[in-house]
Amino acid sequence: MNEIKLEVEGYYEILNLHKALLEAKFHKNPDNFYVAGSPFIAKICNNIVDMLTEYEIEEKGKDTWGEWRKIENQNLFKERAVENAQNVHGRD
Repeated sequence: MNEIKLEVEGYYEILNLHKALLEAKFHKNPDNFYVAGSPFIAKICNNIVDMLTEYEIEEKGKDTWGEWRKIENQNLFKERAVENAQNVHGRD
């Protein structure tokens, strides 16, 4: 498959893309349930956090995204991930 590139300009565009993907992954009542468990969406989300981390370290000399990434700091995401996993099993 040919590579397709998406260009995102600046910190705030990528930050808001990250927010939109999190909304899609962890929404209580998603329109497309399988987004939550998609390995492709997970990879994109991880790549975005890597980029946000790199930017923050370069621009501000600190890394708050490392702490953000820890599951113990994300109770809502952890709860929704468990709920989504249980719901996927119920849909098979």
